[in-house]
Amino acid sequence: MFSSVTDRVRRLVNVLLLVLESFKPTAVAVVMVRNAGRHGVGDMAAAVGYYGILAILPLLIFTITVLSYVLDTETIVNEVHLIVSRYVPLGANLIDDNVDAIVQSRGAIGIISLMALAWSGSNFFGAMARFMDTAWGNANPYPFHMVRIKSVITVGSVSALLLSSLAMSTLVHAAEGADLDGWLGALAGVVDVGGRLVLGVASLFGAIAGLLMLYRWLPSDHTPWRYCVPAAFVAGISLEIIKNVFLFYFTTFGSFDAVYGSLASVVILLVWIYVAGFVILLVAELGGALREVNVRNRRVYPPV
Repeated sequence: MFSSVTDRVRRLVNVLLLVLESFKPTAVAVVMVRNAGRHGVGDMAAAVGYYGILAILPLLIFTITVLSYVLDTETIVNEVHLIVSRYVPLGANLIDDNVDAIVQSRGAIGIISLMALAWSGSNFFGAMARFMDTAWGNANPYPFHMVRIKSVITVGSVSALLLSSLAMSTLVHAAEGADLDGWLGALAGVVDVGGRLVLGVASLFGAIAGLLMLYRWLPSDHTPWRYCVPAAFVAGISLEIIKNVFLFYFTTFGSFDAVYGSLASVVILLVWIYVAGFVILLVAELGGALREVNVRNRRVYPPV
C-alpha cells in the first residue's frame, strides 16, 4: 500500500517536472535546483567558509602592507574598518583587532613575505575555481599549476579592487571633512548626500566587479559574457539584500555571545562567509542551468 502511494507521488512529481521543463524560465529553475543538489552546493559553501576564514587575514595583511607605504596608520585603520564593515557585516571588530598590529609590523614584511601571503590567500580562490568548474559543468578543468597561477593573479586583482574602493572612500570622506558651507552654501548638504550615495553605489558595483571576475576568470572554460554578467548582477544584489537581513537579525535577535562567548565574532564571520559562498555558488548554478537549457533547446529546435 505504502509503496503504491510512493510510486504515484513519484510519477506525479515527474509529470510536474516535465510540465515545468517545457517552459524556459521554469526549466532553468528546475535544472538549477537539480544540479545544486547533485553538486552539493551546501557542502561546497561550507568548504568556501573554511578556506575563506583562513584566507581573509592573509589577504588583508597583503593589502594593508602595500597601503602602509603610502598612507599613515590612522587613515589605513579608519578606511579598512569602513571597507570591511561594508562587505563583511559584523566582522569589522574582529579585523580591527589585527589591523594595528599588521601596520606596526610592516617592517618585518618583505617581498618574500608578501609572496607567501599571496600564496596563502590564493588557496581560497583555488577552491572557488574548482567549485565554479563544477557549477558551470566544465568537463576539462585546468591542471593544478594553472589553477594556482590564476588564483595568485586573482589575489592581486582583488587587492586592486580593495585599493580602488579605499581611494574612492578616502576622496568622499575628504570632501565631507572639507568646509563646503563656505564654498557651496545651501548646496553643501546635497553634495554630502550625493557623496554617500556615490559611495554606496560604488560599493555595490565593486562587489559586482569582483563577482564578475570570479565567474568569468576563475573557471577553466571562460564563461560567455551573456551568462556571467547577469550572474554577477544577481549575486551582487542578492548579497547586498542578504547582508542587510543578516545585520538586522544578528543585531536584533542574535544571541551568539551567550552560546559562543569570545568566539562569537569568529562564528558570525564564518556563518557570513558560508552564506555568501552559498549565494555565489547557487547563482553560478543558475548560469550553468541557463547555458544547459539553451544548449538543449538548440538541439531540439535547430535554427532554420
